[in-house]
Amino acid sequence: MDSPSELVECPKCKVLIRSHRLKKHLKKVHSPQAEVLRLTAEREKMAKKEIDNSLVICHVCNCQIKSKNLIDHCAKTHGLYPSQVTQATNTGKNRFNSSREREAFWREKLGPDAKEDQQDIFEKKLVLNGGTYGLGKNRKH
Repeated sequence: MDSPSELVECPKCKVLIRSHRLKKHLKKVHSPQAEVLRLTAEREKMAKKEIDNSLVICHVCNCQIKSKNLIDHCAKTHGLYPSQVTQATNTGKNRFNSSREREAFWREKLGPDAKEDQQDIFEKKLVLNGGTYGLGKNRKH
């Protein structure tokens, strides 16, 4: 293993590097082309993060959620598959004139199998909480 005396600190990024690799590191990592590539990748990452954290409106229930959580929200809350979820651009304009129109649209989109008040325990929308017989880990009665 290398002793600490063989390692030198890069003057630009303060990373410890072997002394004979410093020149190659500076040329490869800190060259103008590499700096431009790194900056563009960083900008793209920030833009994607900004888009993912933007608020959108769920077209089924009109609640505001983050864009990155829309597919999971629709799957867990409304029982929709990702192919059924349409991510409309958030222009601030409502797509429907009334809630009745919105509900009719989604009834048509989901098909005849979508029933609103199902009590089936195997339904995707139903979430059960609690342990066995409602006791959980605390088994004292």
